[in-house]
Amino acid sequence: MFIFGKYIYLNPVRTITSFDDIESAFFELEQWQKEQPQEKQSQKKSQQHKEHGFWVGYISYEAKDTFHSQKPKSSPSSMLTPMLSSTPPMPIFEFTLFKERKRFTPQFLHSSQSLPPLPHFYPNLIAPLDYERYKRDFAYIKQQLARGNSYQVNYTQELAFSTHCDGLEIFTNLLYTQDTPYKAYLKTKFVEIISFSPELFFKLNHDTITLQPMKGTIKRGKTPAKDAHYKTTLQNDEKNKSENMMIVDLLRNDISQIALPHTLQIQNLCTIHTYPTLHQMISTLKAKLPQCRLYDIFKALFPCGSITGAPKKSTMEIIQSLEKRERGVYCGSIGVISKDEAIFSVPIRTLVRRYNEAFYRYGVGSGIVWDSRAKQEFQELKLKTHFLFTSNHNMPPSTQTQKKQAKSQNLKLQCTTLQKPRFQDFRLQKFKLIETMLFQNGRVFLLYKHLNRLAKSARALDFETKHIAPLLHSLTMPTLPKIRNFLDFMPLSLKELWQNLPIDFMRQHNLKASQQAQILRINLDKKGRIYTQILPLHTSTAKQQIRLSTHTLNPHNDLLYHKTTMRDHFYTDNTSCGHLLFDEYVFDTIFANTNGEICEGSRSNIIITNNTQLFTPSAQSGLLCGTFRELLLECNIIKEKIITIDELHSAEQIFCINSVRGITPVFLHSQPTSESMQKSMPESTLDSTLESIRESTHKPHKNPQNLHQNPKKKRDETPTNR
Repeated sequence: MFIFGKYIYLNPVRTITSFDDIESAFFELEQWQKEQPQEKQSQKKSQQHKEHGFWVGYISYEAKDTFHSQKPKSSPSSMLTPMLSSTPPMPIFEFTLFKERKRFTPQFLHSSQSLPPLPHFYPNLIAPLDYERYKRDFAYIKQQLARGNSYQVNYTQELAFSTHCDGLEIFTNLLYTQDTPYKAYLKTKFVEIISFSPELFFKLNHDTITLQPMKGTIKRGKTPAKDAHYKTTLQNDEKNKSENMMIVDLLRNDISQIALPHTLQIQNLCTIHTYPTLHQMISTLKAKLPQCRLYDIFKALFPCGSITGAPKKSTMEIIQSLEKRERGVYCGSIGVISKDEAIFSVPIRTLVRRYNEAFYRYGVGSGIVWDSRAKQEFQELKLKTHFLFTSNHNMPPSTQTQKKQAKSQNLKLQCTTLQKPRFQDFRLQKFKLIETMLFQNGRVFLLYKHLNRLAKSARALDFETKHIAPLLHSLTMPTLPKIRNFLDFMPLSLKELWQNLPIDFMRQHNLKASQQAQILRINLDKKGRIYTQILPLHTSTAKQQIRLSTHTLNPHNDLLYHKTTMRDHFYTDNTSCGHLLFDEYVFDTIFANTNGEICEGSRSNIIITNNTQLFTPSAQSGLLCGTFRELLLECNIIKEKIITIDELHSAEQIFCINSVRGITPVFLHSQPTSESMQKSMPESTLDSTLESIRESTHKPHKNPQNLHQNPKKKRDETPTNR
């Protein structure tokens, strides 16, 4: 199954793959075209033809060399080295013949794949864009422009990211805001391609060829008025118009090599097309062609001038000397070939995962001309990555009915109920990272671990770290305690795990040292700004019971593994026990994943005992790795394993742990209160454990009568204490 444009292609017949001899590959396609029955032939004869259908595939950027009798140049290194040092060769041409195609709708993916509710896709950066390298290469490009070796250089960088989502989940997530005319999803034995290209390379319909180069970009506005202003600004921007017309002139020269005389027309010069995250400047060229081979068309046009620059030959040499990597499918071409028609896109905004890699590559570039500025061009690169950080959940407010339906129903309902908006509500971009910590006398329990986790998430999710990094660097990583008794790991009894919060930080955020144990909440926004909040630490009136939610978590949800304000995966309807989360009778709600594996509580990690051994659910089941959980793993007190729902029910003992409340023995709601606790734990152990928790974790407040003024009132802290 491939997707390209408006269609999904089904029933593959055979594949043509080439690593170097691209002319022979094209010859095979052209022979197939000649053998197809004519339109006037009988329908019966057409149906009997074994290979009637559509060829769908890609041509990599490196194929450019083979069109001029050169071997494809392999790059000696990569921006992503050393990760890619052993990357095997990839095809430069791969097309598959499909028997049929159907009109594509997102519902088709759901019905054919039986997908669970769509998880959040949010990439975890492995190799971000490199501004320092960009500035160096930018300076070299300016030298080449000054020497007249080029007029415009389309220089690119490549970032890499990992995700828990599979390719179809990524495609479906991004489709909500990136339903572009030339979207594509292809998965072969060599590569997986997820493309949301808005750019047409060329469309060949009988003897008419159409090209639509895209050059000139500006972001969308947050309001209709601001959006209209940006659009007008781009329309009147002389620099962007100049870049666009350079490429139009280049393509006009390319197509003139094969077009019939006096048939070339330039239409709609420098018009503005609007997409969910940006405006683009596009021009249109049309011409008539004689009877010529598809190979000859590619030889004249490939690669598209909008992703090289001008003049093409010398500019590609400059690009090769700087980028030192294979662009691959990115900046090559993706398309479909039928009897009398061929449509090819320029694969910009394209994610690629090679078969031997566990991460995706995403290339992004811009055209550099004489009056370009490095900072502005680099910002354009970053702008072109913004669509990666939005998803199906990134939608503007709709009616309450639509919201409830979208949460409770499947993917098909989401696709048919929610309309793609004109102006996006970038809710997902506005979420914050969170840490909640036990704070007393100006000291924080596991401070280094909390800040280290915050910094790691910030780097992975492309948050600024300019404020959190110095704070982390001012601390030293504490040594692990030598205690080996699980129940001795109580926050207030392990002084070596407490660290002073830097005085400057406390002054800056107006934090006061108090003898009372409190909750310190730190929020970090996308721009790296830190917000703090002090919350009271209430002693629990719960009877230490937990309940299993009927709502399941999708382990492919990237945000499960980070502590953020986007916690809607813990929101459940009234048929589950989620609404009892803050009830006085329930300590926590426990969630399992779609595979029936225990994940975590809404505010705690889970530990069970089995044959005197202590186990915690495996991170691969889908959970936030709490700081206290991490400490116990490092001390070899607990071990990770996949824990099923049945194993939770049959566990000898169950504990909830977090770095604010420590260790809390609990029992499942389905079991009788006193009997189950006594059954799973000896009475003396239970009493001593509870007493230890009371003494060590919840130091008496100065004004204890205020702790339980309203026992049914919701607790102040959010379900993110780990």
